[in-house]
Amino acid sequence: MASVLFSTIGQVVGGPFAAGIGAAIGGSLDSTRSRRGAADDSYVPRSAYGEVVPTLFGTVRMAGHLVWALPPSTAGGRKGDGRRQADASFAIALSTGPIREVKRIWADGREIRSVGGVFAFQTTMRLHSAPVVKADPLILAAEGAGGAPALRGLSHVVFEGFPLAPFGNRIPSLSFELVADVDAGDGWLAKVAADAAIAVGSSLRPIAVRGFASSGVSRSEDLRRLSRIAGAELTLDMGRLQLSGGAREFAVSMDERVSAGNGADDSFQSVKTDAPAGLSLTYIDPDREYQRGLQRVGRDRAGPQLQLSWAMTSSADAAIRLSNRLLLREEASSDRLTMVLPPRWLHLSVGDEIRREDGGRWRIIRRDIRNLTVIIEAERSSIAETTTTDQADPGRSLPAAVVPAGATSLIVFEAPVPVFGNAAAVMVAGGGGVGWRGADIRLLAGGEDQVIGRLDANQGFGELVEPLSAGPATIWDERNAIVVRLMGVDGLLSREVGNVLAGAGLVLVGNELIQFRDIHRIGGDLVRLSGLLRGRFGTRIPDEAWPAGTRFAELPPLGAAATPMPAEAIGRDLAFAAEGRGDPPGGTAVLHRVEGQGVAPLAPAHLVVRLQADGVLMSSWVERGRSAWTWTAEGIVPPQRFLWRMRIPSGGQLELPVETTILILNPDQQLALLGEQISSGECQVEAMGDGPAWIRRSGWVRF
Repeated sequence: MASVLFSTIGQVVGGPFAAGIGAAIGGSLDSTRSRRGAADDSYVPRSAYGEVVPTLFGTVRMAGHLVWALPPSTAGGRKGDGRRQADASFAIALSTGPIREVKRIWADGREIRSVGGVFAFQTTMRLHSAPVVKADPLILAAEGAGGAPALRGLSHVVFEGFPLAPFGNRIPSLSFELVADVDAGDGWLAKVAADAAIAVGSSLRPIAVRGFASSGVSRSEDLRRLSRIAGAELTLDMGRLQLSGGAREFAVSMDERVSAGNGADDSFQSVKTDAPAGLSLTYIDPDREYQRGLQRVGRDRAGPQLQLSWAMTSSADAAIRLSNRLLLREEASSDRLTMVLPPRWLHLSVGDEIRREDGGRWRIIRRDIRNLTVIIEAERSSIAETTTTDQADPGRSLPAAVVPAGATSLIVFEAPVPVFGNAAAVMVAGGGGVGWRGADIRLLAGGEDQVIGRLDANQGFGELVEPLSAGPATIWDERNAIVVRLMGVDGLLSREVGNVLAGAGLVLVGNELIQFRDIHRIGGDLVRLSGLLRGRFGTRIPDEAWPAGTRFAELPPLGAAATPMPAEAIGRDLAFAAEGRGDPPGGTAVLHRVEGQGVAPLAPAHLVVRLQADGVLMSSWVERGRSAWTWTAEGIVPPQRFLWRMRIPSGGQLELPVETTILILNPDQQLALLGEQISSGECQVEAMGDGPAWIRRSGWVRF
């Protein structure tokens, strides 16, 4: 292309003799290949000084150039726990021309922004299209008015608060789906040709590609590629350079040949080189998330294989048709001839076509003037093409949908008996929907933030779709089942009976801790949990049922996020915050008023009330402690005081403080306290202390 271009320019400027000089210059340019403009360049991010930024046309995927950045900032996590979250603010140059729109964005090959502009995490992005009027406010604030680079000639994007944790605390390799313009491909050729003062004529075939990225180094290389895509040839029309689909035609008879004056019959020479046996074209396929596509065409013969790699966006069908046309052109150009013509053919120019008696058509690629003769070198024109029906299958693309990381939903709960460890605690469970990736849990107290644990995305979280009725707390509940709609990851598994009895399969429904044995997946995001152990760790079973919509959370086997619960915290509000990728700045906060379940004295067990034949009322019970909660545990029960209550049918009531685990009332005492002798009634014993009454009180026992 360069030899043809400069030969023609030389002829216009200096006549026939300058044409040879121009051809020599162009030949030297043709021998120097640019390294840019290949399909692979679109995926390689750059940040070195002096890098060339390309000009984009149509819709392309481009990696861009990192041109400005602030040092990463870190926040969250506990010192040394490896959970500190880092984010960065930086600018990436995309094109030397304008950019109309940024669509999808990929980071390390994973889509992080959908075509609708939804990010997979919280960040701020601003697009500045060239020519840029003023610097981005973040760059201006960081660098100052005198030192802020405006990047006026570069279309660029600025990211503010880009999270680095999902990418190993580094800026990932970003690439962008960019819409530079909505012009047809002919307009791109006209823009590039105008830089070389070359007009674009008519009769060009439509450019079927959807986007094109210039090499950024050589306009002649860009012009050559776009011309080949459009099937355009460089011609001289009325003294003006022009790219067009047709050329001037001249019928030249073999009788016109003359000798160049060398004493030999050099008036005609024909040379046929090895025609290429195949051509492969690498391009960018928009139907496969702008990944590299490759189309091959070939012939059933031996010969060189041509390999082209162009940063153009094209469908597979258009790429295979272009490959066929390019191979036809290369096959034709392997057949060349040289003719010596008389001076009357001085008007012939590079790009013209000559037609011989045998019907062959030849395009002039070089013209020389020697000894008042015109020496032309021509190559056979492309074989006339018929309408092609070549089709190509780009293959299937299975892109992962961009799911924004939603906010964390927190459930703060207490239990009368320690669930994890031996101390009373306020615990935090929770989760999020699809796309939620976990969150750090912080306790906000005294103006300071303290990280107390983390919620992981592999724990089940959702809500009941059917009410969960009350069930027994002492045996397996085989009648009821938990039917839950999971909002995030489904990691629930069935458990063996022995594993359940050892503590596995623990979930939170409302404020009740339950263990499950079996899981049945109903379909979609619905699961059914059965084989239940209810009211675990002393939690309360509802009187009737947990209604539909009650939140459900699976608890991790190694312990939930928790903070110790001192007795003085009862009745006070504790503030917790979840800080994940989808949570707002400062985190998703929730307040919890401490009930003191973990420090409340436990209600006594085995309350027995007997009215003996002699009228003596005898009542006894067994005090209970957290360290001796299970039947097999042996622990120390601290000294307790009790409040003994009795109700009788006549309406009389009696409350007596007791410091032992037995109470005896003889008939005289009954008359003194109630004014009558007891014949029937019911009794209850309450452990005296702080905390919810339902934890401290036994059930009513009739006698």
